Amino acid sequence: MYMTIIAIREKLIAYLSNAGAQKVKAMYTLFEENIEQEKDIKLTKSQTKIIQERRKRHLSGEDKSYNWQEVHNAIRKNRKE
Repeated sequence: MYMTIIAIREKLIAYLSNAGAQKVKAMYTLFEENIEQEKDIKLTKSQTKIIQERRKRHLSGEDKSYNWQEVHNAIRKNRKE
């Protein structure tokens, strides 16, 4: 059975929301190293500059941005077409 990443995330979130403490701790232990490594990701100066420029355009209204619901609706609409 094929599930989208979104569906898998939703199932995991639902599962973790109701799982007992022992199961949550076990899952955290399983993924702890990956979680910690992701916190340590550093951007290069070039990447930081790109993000700052995009943020500036976003805040000034120069670039159009979308919230999650708008993106979700657009994807669903495109799938139907």
